[in-house]
Amino acid sequence: MLWDEKADTNSVLGWLIPLLSVAMYSVIFAANLTGRIQILVLLFSLVGLAVLIVAAHVAELPFGSRWGVQDRFSMASDENWIHIHMVTGGIWGLCSAAVILSNWLWPQNTGRMMIWLVLMGVPGIYSHWMGRRMQEH
Repeated sequence: MLWDEKADTNSVLGWLIPLLSVAMYSVIFAANLTGRIQILVLLFSLVGLAVLIVAAHVAELPFGSRWGVQDRFSMASDENWIHIHMVTGGIWGLCSAAVILSNWLWPQNTGRMMIWLVLMGVPGIYSHWMGRRMQEH
């Protein structure tokens, strides 16, 4: 599938903001009515869901896209670009799934579970390491 950056970005942003608004207002109303929903658990789970959606599509970014991982290794060839973005999608998917599951399984540790999102920087570190390795050979 070809990725048209401008059209996809505009359509995603056009739908993302109203959907998030509806979700937020639903959470606020449900919490006020029942008093049982922990808002932070739901909000952090929505963040995890948003990251999961992005992770599912990051491998489809065209070579040289401004949204991708851009360093010496990933920009060296189309194969490297695809490799790094496949790794990125996998790691981001795992991190977001961990955030969602941990928030629902251990709601008392909701804030601490966001540490999983820090690991989203791993693909950039991996790509930099591969670039240094490529330069040595």
